[in-house]
Amino acid sequence: MRRQDRELTDRSILTDILHRADCVHLALIDGDRPYLVTVNFGWT
Repeated sequence: MRRQDRELTDRSILTDILHRADCVHLALIDGDRPYLVTVNFGWT
């Protein structure tokens, strides 16, 4: 992770976010071009 000051490592916080979310917005960069992918997810 590039921004360690924003990294989430507390499992209870991560679980809470996933319980409240309907989808995830995954932002990436390919060379010099950023793009965003919205994904639905399931987890157990």
